[in-house]
Amino acid sequence: MHKYRSAMDKLTPSPELESRLLARMREETGAAPFVPYPKRRLRPLLAAAACLVLAVSLAVPFLREGENPQNLLTGNPVLETQEISALEEALAFSLLVPTLLPEGYEVEGARVIAGSIAEITFTDGAGTICYRQAQGREDISGDYTAYEEVKTLARAGMEIILKETGGRVFLATWTAGGESFSLSFSQGVEEEMALLVTESLKAP
Repeated sequence: MHKYRSAMDKLTPSPELESRLLARMREETGAAPFVPYPKRRLRPLLAAAACLVLAVSLAVPFLREGENPQNLLTGNPVLETQEISALEEALAFSLLVPTLLPEGYEVEGARVIAGSIAEITFTDGAGTICYRQAQGREDISGDYTAYEEVKTLARAGMEIILKETGGRVFLATWTAGGESFSLSFSQGVEEEMALLVTESLKAP
């Protein structure tokens, strides 16, 4: 008996015979057939999933603090232009631009964000002023920094919100005529200068 069992242990059925035996067992037991997923097909799916995770992880750090990630996910367009006249033509409202700026500042670029926000940037080679305008009464500045002091001042019939740190204004926001406006100063300016810039808006 021992020799018989030893001989049986060494028997290896052919792939064809093994397949037939398994099929017969499934017919008798009624079990659903098990179809293993080929490894060569699984690998491309794993690779694609890894690429997706990597792409998302690389994109997230480029979102500005407080910036709505919906723009990234929905692919809202940004129309870039160097000409204020081209910016006007792309808007559904009348554009106003600052006509008084700190000394040395000139137009650096202009763009339409998500088809609804006009943005013009000015620079003196060191600092940057970012001006935005859009329809509605929402805060369109995109700046959610916690500044040391927030003031609301009445000026030229408007309520202007100034956000300051170290006695310098870094952000001014206000609404007028059903539209929202913002001015961001990368290096900060004196309070009076910030107010003068807000009051200088005119049609180009």
